Amino acid sequence: MQHGDIRALTFDVFGTTVDWRGTIIREGERLGAAKGIQVDWTAVADRWARKYAEARNRQGPWLPLDQILRRAGGEVLEEFRIKGLTPAEHESWSGLWSRLDPWPDTLPGLERLRSRYLLACLSNANTALSIALARHANLPWDQVLGPETVRAYKPSPRVYCMALRRLGLEGEEVMMVAAHLFDLEGAKALGFRTAFVRRAGEDAGDPTKAPYVDLIAEDLQDLARQLSR
Repeated sequence: MQHGDIRALTFDVFGTTVDWRGTIIREGERLGAAKGIQVDWTAVADRWARKYAEARNRQGPWLPLDQILRRAGGEVLEEFRIKGLTPAEHESWSGLWSRLDPWPDTLPGLERLRSRYLLACLSNANTALSIALARHANLPWDQVLGPETVRAYKPSPRVYCMALRRLGLEGEEVMMVAAHLFDLEGAKALGFRTAFVRRAGEDAGDPTKAPYVDLIAEDLQDLARQLSR
């Protein structure tokens, strides 16, 4: 595949550039040690993510993702019978998705890519959440493309159309980068180039069998190497 006509890269965030599961587990273990709470924090993290996905896909009024995540975080505490948190600890826990840590390769990979391409965040997170997370993790976005402007979530075509409109580019000039096949399939339907990034614990599908995947990278530094050829 020729890369010369690509001008911008749009990135999924949760799981692709930041390690949501690892961050939640580490924060949970720290909280558990301080409060004497014994629980399977991996199960807590996965349940939190499932609850937010269920709420996001449920029919009904559109809500910003930070509201969904906060509500789901409180519900998870109740489900796992995690008690005894102070109001400040509860607030810190509920807002944890704005303080997720990047994968080790994320920042060096993005810096290499930014020397050649415009980098845009195209997450299901609303703009306020994406900006807070970018500040925490030092993600060097040139542009944040929040889905609240179209009141939809990926893989709705409205989100990818919004991205192209705001970037002022055609689909073949933009590459969607994600660790989730559904995201790349949705982007490809709008003409995007696509790159799948392998991340432990994310998409279990086989990208080599997905006709809508143009490029497969082991991490973001590998993506930068491949796009520099």
